[in-house]
Amino acid sequence: MQLTYFVNQSAFYIGAIIVVISCLVHTLIYKNVDKPQTKIFILILAVSFVSEVSCMVYLFFSPYCTTSVAARTILNVCNYIFFGFHNLVSLFICFYALFATQTFAKMTTLHRHIFLIPWLVTVLVVLFNPLTHLGWYFDENYNFCRGIGEYSFYIAGVMYYAVSLYYLLFKWYAITYKRKMTILFSYVVGALGIAVQFFAPILEMESFTESLALLGIMLSVEYDDDRVDAVSRFYNRGTFMQDVRYYFDSMTKFGVICLRITNYEAYSKMPNALNVNDMVKQMSAELCKIYHRTSMYRVTASCFVILTFNKDEERTDAIADKVKDLLDKQFYIPEDKQGIEGVILKSTAPDELKSPMDVLLMCEIELTERCNTQIIEKSGLDFLFERAEIESAMRHGLLDNHFEVFYQMVYSRVDHKIYSAEALLRLHDDRLGDISPMVFIPAAEKNGMIDRLGDYVLKEVCDFFNTGSPEKMGIQYINVNISVFQCLQPNFVERCKAIVDEAKVDPSKINFELTEAVDTENYEYLGSVIKKCKENGFLFSMEGYGTGYSNIYAACSLDFDVIKLDRRLLWEADKSEQGQSILKNSVRMIHEMNRSVIAVGVETKEQVDMLDRLRVDYMQGYYFARPRPRKQYK
Repeated sequence: MQLTYFVNQSAFYIGAIIVVISCLVHTLIYKNVDKPQTKIFILILAVSFVSEVSCMVYLFFSPYCTTSVAARTILNVCNYIFFGFHNLVSLFICFYALFATQTFAKMTTLHRHIFLIPWLVTVLVVLFNPLTHLGWYFDENYNFCRGIGEYSFYIAGVMYYAVSLYYLLFKWYAITYKRKMTILFSYVVGALGIAVQFFAPILEMESFTESLALLGIMLSVEYDDDRVDAVSRFYNRGTFMQDVRYYFDSMTKFGVICLRITNYEAYSKMPNALNVNDMVKQMSAELCKIYHRTSMYRVTASCFVILTFNKDEERTDAIADKVKDLLDKQFYIPEDKQGIEGVILKSTAPDELKSPMDVLLMCEIELTERCNTQIIEKSGLDFLFERAEIESAMRHGLLDNHFEVFYQMVYSRVDHKIYSAEALLRLHDDRLGDISPMVFIPAAEKNGMIDRLGDYVLKEVCDFFNTGSPEKMGIQYINVNISVFQCLQPNFVERCKAIVDEAKVDPSKINFELTEAVDTENYEYLGSVIKKCKENGFLFSMEGYGTGYSNIYAACSLDFDVIKLDRRLLWEADKSEQGQSILKNSVRMIHEMNRSVIAVGVETKEQVDMLDRLRVDYMQGYYFARPRPRKQYK
């Protein structure tokens, strides 16, 4: 009968212990113990476990307290253990929220001490309870009675819970709607249990509802797989950008150490990609020995980032040196003994890196031959800041109309009259001056602005046609340069068709000109794009014929209307008979494929005469006309 009574009375505590142990095991299985708040969470679980066990011991010995001195002693000890440990739960949850929202690091020592005051009051009540009985006491029948000081426990708990809830809901930048609802519901459940036990002490459900609240916190805060890279177990790109924006918004000074694996792409194309994942896991484990995991990110497949917050710059330098030593270890993949090669970029924000986009550029910018040392910093990162300035100029260029379309006429060989034109995008920045398309076009492809630039050029060309000037000049169509990257974007054809339809321009007036070599892996899809363009009335041509096997193969495989020769073919023909032979055979081969030929880079009368003899269809170059803005064609 006694055992049955004990089990019935301790049911809530047994349930609470099961939930707490489950949370602890789940946290440890996921090995998610590097974060400071996770260590606090484990401490909360441990404190809750001790509190609940003390309550069960209290319940077990309480029937014997009237007849046994030992039982009364055990009850007293259990009360001290319970109140001493249980009052820590709300304090630790508050500090858990401060660490999770990264608020604790910004608090002054005074503020941290102020946060301890409510808890210190409860400590004093517990310590002096044998003398004052303010916290609790036993009546003559040894029934537990609350003292007036116990209200301080509830007041302190409410204060800490309210503060932690505020920070988690309103100061945690990683909060989502689902997380917010889970946290709010968890706190409501915990508060409900506390309120019920406060007004009805016989219903001892406070510990159980608190354990359920901890379960909710674990699911909403600790369970962050959506913010973590699956292979490295470092934070992913989305989390990286959230963190960086937060640090800039809160004016936090931090260091950035960026490890770029320069030959990652070559390894990723190996037959067994799992070996690459093994290398990533091995490198991640080694990086964790250098700095704590909570500041590690895998921003791209080949880019690892460490954010440091130590005010001592020498500490950041030491970490970068250790990362360099890690590279020197040479991680090997079984299929290749070359080893992993990498470059380290090091900087500080906001002193050197002025915005989140600057930090992201550091992770994604294309590394050039200038990156020939393992640690690049300060002046070595000038190319990064140049790129940032160019991207800024591009963004402002679209907003402030600094982009302008120039037109270079294309002439017919037969009568040397204008036949078509090429639209050439130009950018002038008030501070940087004229920026070459060879610079801003690749940058636009990297940062996602290429579609906006492409739409801008196409709209400008359509607007030019609507002025009536092209028809008066004899322009049959205008070449609009596009890259393979643009063609491979979803809905490319539909977007272009919508633009010309809105402008009421005949699609046959637009000749899309592919401006770069085509990778063999893109032929099939690119062929379908070209086919769809032509079905909608557009023309399609290829620039740079003769620069390599891929372009020659593309000219043969894809349904182009016009092939534009690379200017170097013409210039080499000026220098040697061998060059003339190559040019002659190139023109003949293109004609045999029933495509028209445009020669570019025409600068002299001798070149014109040579192209006439070869029966090239169209010519373009400074001999006939330089690129000019639209306003000069009237």
